[in-house]
Amino acid sequence: NGDFFCMNDGALNHSFQFPVYPIVLSMALSIHHAPISGVLLNILLSAIACLFFQRNLQTLRNNNWLSLSASTLRLLSLLPLIHPAFAYYEMTNVHPFILDFLMLNIGCAALLHALDESSAKPLETGIILGLAMLGRGTFVVFPLLAILVLLYRKSYKKAKLTFFGILLILAPWLTHNYLSDDIVGLTSTSGKI
Repeated sequence: NGDFFCMNDGALNHSFQFPVYPIVLSMALSIHHAPISGVLLNILLSAIACLFFQRNLQTLRNNNWLSLSASTLRLLSLLPLIHPAFAYYEMTNVHPFILDFLMLNIGCAALLHALDESSAKPLETGIILGLAMLGRGTFVVFPLLAILVLLYRKSYKKAKLTFFGILLILAPWLTHNYLSDDIVGLTSTSGKI
C-alpha cells in the first residue's frame, strides 16, 4: 500500500516520505540476497552522482560563476568516490545518504537548466525537480528558486509548465499521504507510532 516503516530512536516510525531508497535497495537485494548488493548499489549511485556533480561544476565554470582549472574540477567531481566519509557510508551503512547526494545534484542540474534563459524544456525540468523532492522534501528550495526566477524574468508560461511538471510527480504522493494519514505534505518528522 506504499507505507514504509523504520526504526527511529528505538521506536517504530511511520515514514510519510516517499520511500525511494528502500524501494531501490530492495530491488538490489532481490538480485543477490547479500549485503554486498547494498554496497554495490551505493557505489553505483555515488558514481552517477559524481557525473552530475561534474556537470554542475562545469556549468558553473562555463557561466563564469566558478573559477577552477579543469584538473581541479575533475578532482572535485571524484570527491564522492574517494572521500572517507562518503566511502564509509557506501561500505558500511544501508543509508540513503548517497541517494540524497545524487538527488541533490540532479536537483541542482535541473535548477541550473531552469535558470538558463535558452532552456526550452520547462515541463521536463519540473518533473526532475519533483523527483528530487520525492527523495528528500527539503529539496523544495530548488523548485521554489526555479519558479521565482522564472516569474522574475516574466516567463509565466515556463513557470506554469515547470509547476505543472512538479505537481505531476508530487500529486500522487500528496494524495497518498492525505488518504492514509490525513497529512497534506511530503514528509513528516513526527511519525512515531
